[in-house]
Order: sequence, then structure tokens, then C-alpha cells
Amino acid sequence: MAKSLFIFIILAMATVACFSQSGASANISATISHPVGTQKINDMSFGNFVTSNAAGSIELNTNSMRKSSGGVVLTGQEAVTHATFNITGDFAYSITLPSEAITLKRNGGEETMKVESFYFTPVITTQNQLLAIGATLKVGASQLPGNYNSVDALAVTVNYN
Repeated sequence: MAKSLFIFIILAMATVACFSQSGASANISATISHPVGTQKINDMSFGNFVTSNAAGSIELNTNSMRKSSGGVVLTGQEAVTHATFNITGDFAYSITLPSEAITLKRNGGEETMKVESFYFTPVITTQNQLLAIGATLKVGASQLPGNYNSVDALAVTVNYN
């Protein structure tokens, strides 16, 4: 009888184990984001100005408006533009601008000026985002006249978050 009871308990446990299982399923999906693209629209230009025997600066904002200080006098508004970049793709990204100053060197000479304190203002549309970039130009006392151009380009880096 003990042997029969033992077989009965084992069969009962096997039956319970068979009926104690449950199942569920889940769907699997993936989304490929649109790649981030960056395109320069406008270069940055601080425009025309004259210097004196005192150092000064020009602040160029993201609306292409400028303000001078120190020994810098602004002349004319022609050719004044903030830098503009077009960013396309999904808008979950971070933007990095230069943290160090960019050097401008006089054409045909060794004289230099520095551009620093870069910042941006985003303008978002349904298809893309424009980045308007402003900065400050540091002008030395009695800076020599001439055309000054950047030694290194203004680099904008866009990374997905």
C-alpha cells in the first residue's frame, strides 16, 4: 500500500507541474533614427571697424547685431553676419562649440586677433534646426588695418544624446 501511495503522490505532482505553467508573448520593435547632418549656411563676419591706441572688442550677437567697447569704433553694417549652421535629423543631440579662442591672422602679415566666447541660439522648424552663432572679437591697441581671416575654422560638433 505504501508503494501505491508513493506512486500516486508522484503522479499527482507530475500532473500539478503540467498544469502550473503559464505563457505570454511580447512584440519586438526597433526604430532607426534619421542621421544628424550639419551644413554651414553663413560664415561669421565682424564687418568693418577702426581701432585706436586702446584695446577693445566687438560682440556679435545671433541676430548679426554688434556692439563695440574700448578703442573700437564700428563703421558700416555691410558684411556683418553671425555664423549659421543647418542641423538635420532627429533633435535629440547636443551641440559643442569651441571652448578655446580662434585666432584671426592678417592677410600678408603676422598680426592676430582672437575670437572667443562662442554661443548659439537655436531656431527650430519642422524639418531642421538652424544654429545662429555669436562670439566676441578681441582687438588689440593700434591693431593694423587689413583683412583678418581665421587660422582654424569654427567647428560645430553635433552628437546624439
